[in-house]
Amino acid sequence: MELVTVIDGEPTTDSGIIADAVGNQHKNVLELIRKNHGDFDEFGRVAFETRPFETAGGSQNRTVAVLNEPQATLLMTYLRNSEAVRTFKKTLVSAFYQMRQKLTQPTSIDVRDPGQLAAIAIQLIEVNKE
Repeated sequence: MELVTVIDGEPTTDSGIIADAVGNQHKNVLELIRKNHGDFDEFGRVAFETRPFETAGGSQNRTVAVLNEPQATLLMTYLRNSEAVRTFKKTLVSAFYQMRQKLTQPTSIDVRDPGQLAAIAIQLIEVNKE
């Protein structure tokens, strides 16, 4: 499972990933976010999504908070500094850093590949329309 994914060009993680990594119950992490929603909203609106997950009894749904980098950092500071939390803080900071590096690196284009050229042309047309 990826710790950090990109949604609309922004690196994000979610409350479920953080709860699992630090050994906290997800409901407690969500409660912490909701209790301090004003603090989190200072760094952008927290998005809540319902996602399926598998259990021994079958598929169920749970609500997760989708967090940008500042929100995830804030959440990590609000968690108790257990060994698991301290270790995961370093891992999460590194994952966000690596994703930012990946997003800012220029991508190579094979000008001999008609598929790549067509995709770029379509993107340019869309940008020009906007």
